[in-house]
Amino acid sequence: MTEFLVRRLVRGAQNTEDPSVREAYGRLAGIVGVVCNVLLFVGKFLLGTLTGSVAITADAVNNLSDASSSIVTLIGFRLAAKPADEGHPFGHHRIEYLAGLAVGYWGSTADVEKNWDIDREFLPELPEANRQSRLKGWQKAVRCSYGWAKED
Repeated sequence: MTEFLVRRLVRGAQNTEDPSVREAYGRLAGIVGVVCNVLLFVGKFLLGTLTGSVAITADAVNNLSDASSSIVTLIGFRLAAKPADEGHPFGHHRIEYLAGLAVGYWGSTADVEKNWDIDREFLPELPEANRQSRLKGWQKAVRCSYGWAKED
């Protein structure tokens, strides 16, 4: 399916050094992400509402947040495609990386918050110090992965 969409919608798909080709790939990925996640949201939300399943409804909301991540991807590729100007003589290409960083950080933060809530719900006997320790470990892992801290 991916190859079919790329062949149909990305001109010069092999020339990934061309900024217009990279923008086309980013636009395609963003649009497919938004469409698929919105469809999943609608289906899961209806199913969760009809069956009364909180889990399915919560998963629907997760798909909606994934759709918003795809919107950030679309915006990032659109801004990165802007030509060089006086304030940015080398262009705006690094915005692609910043958008990816934002999506990754946002997604991992949401996952940690979900796990935090699950811990409180299903492991109420777990001492708060253990939760704090796990959170600090996650924060350090994020800082290390982005090069903001050294690993021990």
